[in-house]
Amino acid sequence: MRYLSMRIKNENERNKLYVFMLDVNKFKKINDTFGHVEGDAALIYCANALRDANRDSNNFIGRYGGDEYIIVSELDSEAEAELLCNKISLSLEKITKEANLPYSLTFSFGYALYN
Repeated sequence: MRYLSMRIKNENERNKLYVFMLDVNKFKKINDTFGHVEGDAALIYCANALRDANRDSNNFIGRYGGDEYIIVSELDSEAEAELLCNKISLSLEKITKEANLPYSLTFSFGYALYN
């Protein structure tokens, strides 16, 4: 929240500031079915996917709480925001296939342009 507040205060009109909220789909079911240790591992897979998909950017990534993450990013357009969501989804899909997980990991995305 401090980072986001700082970015909003220092926002200029040249850059478009997007804020993304991501939620791990059916996370409670993973915890209930496979246990909290596996739930923790699932969160790590998700964090790794976020890190990998944002590797070539200056995006701020944080865990917002429980199974929710936040990304703060300067992008040129909504099309770039959609591309970032797709890149993250593909990264998570790749990681979960490589790990041969007995469950599916996906994100629900929401984002907004600060203006």
